[in-house]
Amino acid sequence: MWHGSGDRCGVDIAFVRLERGLRMMAWFGGISNKRKRIVAGAIGGLAGSAAYSVAQHFDMKVLDHNTDDFLLLGTLMPVDDDLARPLGAVMHFGNGALLGIAYALIGRDRLPGSPFARGMTWTMMETFGLYPMALLEKLHPAIRDGRLESYLSGKGFAQQLVRHIAYGAVLGPVTDRFLEES
Repeated sequence: MWHGSGDRCGVDIAFVRLERGLRMMAWFGGISNKRKRIVAGAIGGLAGSAAYSVAQHFDMKVLDHNTDDFLLLGTLMPVDDDLARPLGAVMHFGNGALLGIAYALIGRDRLPGSPFARGMTWTMMETFGLYPMALLEKLHPAIRDGRLESYLSGKGFAQQLVRHIAYGAVLGPVTDRFLEES
């Protein structure tokens, strides 16, 4: 959906406003380089999490395999099923922001290539580093009782790759955009 005038969409307008706000912070208060990186990484991580969420929605439909990461996270808490998915979404976006901050502070300057390549590399390192935790999936209540399907299948692994590719493809460029513009 297009908002405003011209060829800018609502997301672009939000980014422009955020960029202006960061520039004003730098002008008036002298935002430090570390703070810029933290803010840019959090924004990049949140944008990447949104891309991840879209990929999750479509890959579950296309592959007909229920590995809903929001439900996975939300059912770790003692809440009703009605609250588990929204709670899991909040947890997921929080994780995405933290991973984005870590990328901005640690990975961005140490990885070679374009912002896109650096974001993808960072995210694939996280994916392959954490995927072995799926070996413990039988301990998870939603997998044990059948509300979620196995992450250890070919479909489950493919879904994790697609989702993390979407996250990384957005993380690097968005983080760089905010670092360059602020």
